[in-house]
Amino acid sequence: MTTPESGRDPNADRPDPHAVPPPAPVDDLNTPEHRALADARSTVSGIEHTASRATYFGWIVGVVVTILLLVFILRNQDSQKIDLVFGQINLPVGVSLLIAAIAGAIITLAITSARIMQLRRALRQIDKTGRAAGSRRKKKR
Repeated sequence: MTTPESGRDPNADRPDPHAVPPPAPVDDLNTPEHRALADARSTVSGIEHTASRATYFGWIVGVVVTILLLVFILRNQDSQKIDLVFGQINLPVGVSLLIAAIAGAIITLAITSARIMQLRRALRQIDKTGRAAGSRRKKKR
């Protein structure tokens, strides 16, 4: 607080308890902990793609799509008549499109699974023939 007579603050010589401490000198940052932290930061920043990052991104996309789908279904509550092989059914438009999307996903999953099994079988056969050829080479030596 300044006094009108002197014009000088009597608390000027006291340190401010709320002041931010000055940055540490460069020599103090050369500790093993700081070097390890810097190495970890450079390693983490160098990682472009991980399975957990892809899973996290997939969950976010799934939640957004689910919310949009829910809004679509709630806005399309008008009923429609659907003719099936075994009869007729009345469903809301949104629900019938949801059922169609699920059926499409199941069909895609079935086709993809069949192709993956086919490729695994082919890789297993290639691996067996490679091992057999390797064992024949060892016997000739």
